[in-house]
Amino acid sequence: MNGLNWLLLSWKGRLGRKDYWLASLMIVVGSLAPTLLRLVNIKVFEIIDPQLWFQSYFLVMLGPLLSLQVKRWHDRDKPAWYLLLNLVPVIGSIWVFIATYCMPGDKDENRYGKNPAPDVIEDDIVYSINTALKLIDPYVEKRLPFALSLQNQLEWCRLTLTGFSPPPPSGPLNLAEIARNTFDQWQKQEALVEHLNKVQTAMKDVVLQAFIASQQSPVNTVSASENPEQTATAEATGTLL
Repeated sequence: MNGLNWLLLSWKGRLGRKDYWLASLMIVVGSLAPTLLRLVNIKVFEIIDPQLWFQSYFLVMLGPLLSLQVKRWHDRDKPAWYLLLNLVPVIGSIWVFIATYCMPGDKDENRYGKNPAPDVIEDDIVYSINTALKLIDPYVEKRLPFALSLQNQLEWCRLTLTGFSPPPPSGPLNLAEIARNTFDQWQKQEALVEHLNKVQTAMKDVVLQAFIASQQSPVNTVSASENPEQTATAEATGTLL
């Protein structure tokens, strides 16, 4: 038994933090599937009650969830009965989260096996990502915002798993990126408004000067035409000077 079958069905062996996070993420995305697909107007999912789906999905995935956590406890050299900590209200749940999601496993071999390789399930996850990308292709071609964002996130995950270090993905699922972009846009907008105010002030001065010039020019022209002798005298005086 290997790959996803071992990951979801077996209680033997060890599971590292990275694989545990990735597997948990896959399960969470599955639980939100009807809601996400309704956002992109897939009508077949409009008849599914999200609450009923979530409850049914949880019952189906309870076994895999326990399997994942057992192997994670094994990675920390703890027995399976540590699952009972989940039954302790509040404190138990907090401790389980810290111990399984945050704390590293044993670096060396323990009674449950060798230190798991970091890529135990990466190949299967990359395959799943490629499959998901093919499924959303029709909606990406229609330029649906949610599909484009999901494609961006999946591409980033695939590149990361295959050894590249791409920049963080952008889109609704990346809150840090949204906050940073929002702040940058706000700063740019402030600078733009300040610049436009300066331009507006300068334009007012130009318009005012043009208006004054337009008011003075006809008067001078009329005066010159009405007094040709004075104009000639002024020109002669200027020449002599």
